[in-house]
This record gives sequence, C-alpha cells and structure tokens, in this order.
Amino acid sequence: MGAPGGHTRSSAHAAWQPPWLGRRLCLRHRGHENSPKSSWVELWGDNRLRCHLPHIDRHLGDRLEQLVRRLGDFLPDRPPSALLHGDLWGGNILFNDVIISGLIDPAAYYGHREVDLAMLSLFDNPPVAFYEACGLKEGWRGRRPIYRLWPLLVHARLFGDSYVRKASACLGEIGF
Repeated sequence: MGAPGGHTRSSAHAAWQPPWLGRRLCLRHRGHENSPKSSWVELWGDNRLRCHLPHIDRHLGDRLEQLVRRLGDFLPDRPPSALLHGDLWGGNILFNDVIISGLIDPAAYYGHREVDLAMLSLFDNPPVAFYEACGLKEGWRGRRPIYRLWPLLVHARLFGDSYVRKASACLGEIGF
C-alpha cells in the first residue's frame, strides 16, 4: 500500500463516500467514525481531527480547531482515492530478506495515499529514494504534518503526553 508502486488502484468509492457506510474504523483499539462526508477535507476534519477535541486539552484543541477551519487551504478536496492500510508503520510490514512479503494489522479504508506515507514516517525513516519512487504531488511534505495528527492524537489518548507534544509540534510546523 505505502510501498513504491502501491496505491495505483483507485476505487469508485472514495474515503469520503465509503462502500461500508456506517461501519466504524478501528486504529489501536479505538473506534473511529467513518461516516460518509461530501469531501475528503470534511472527512479528515470531522472524522480524523475534531473527533479528538473532547479528549485533549483546551489549548491543543483550540489550535486543532483553527486548523480544521482552514483545512481546505492545505488538503485537496477530492484527491484520487487509494486503498490505504490505515496503520502503516515498520512493525506492520513483514519482510523476507529485503522483499516486503506482507502487511499486517490493517485499518483499511479509501483515502488520500499520502496518509499511509505520513504514518510510515512517524516511527520509521524511509530513504529519500522511497518517496521519490512514490511520485507524490507537489506539496506533500507540507501535508504530512496534517496527516500525522490523526495517529498522534490516537496515541496521545492511549499513551499520554509525549504524543501530545508531537501533535503540538505538527500543528506548529503548519503555523497553528
């Protein structure tokens, strides 16, 4: 999925209009709303960011809300849809020597392919050649902190303050 050459198929169903309407998405044993939205920006804002507001401190929440109000300035409204792993990090990638032999523990859904790559770079450090091989659109580095926020906020709820600081740093990277 996140590997070069992956994310090449798209679905007639975009993440903002999933074929599994009404089903909840689980990431790290937390259920997340995955209800359909009219755009990718709306889905990311409501189902991935605002959903954490009741669980985080007010200062971080205010900054997050400011970002969500301007999310359309940063993210594409309708990016090409790709099947995402949803929890892509090195521990969920199986290797046979130097070949990727499988991906485990998915929280799969359709969405912007940059999400998996942002998650992968949270805990791992793929080489520059990896990103070059992915053929990402201009501006992907600027979108990466926004896409890192969702897993960081999930981890903050599960594991505490160190992830709150990382989420705050991502907001700072994009001026919030």
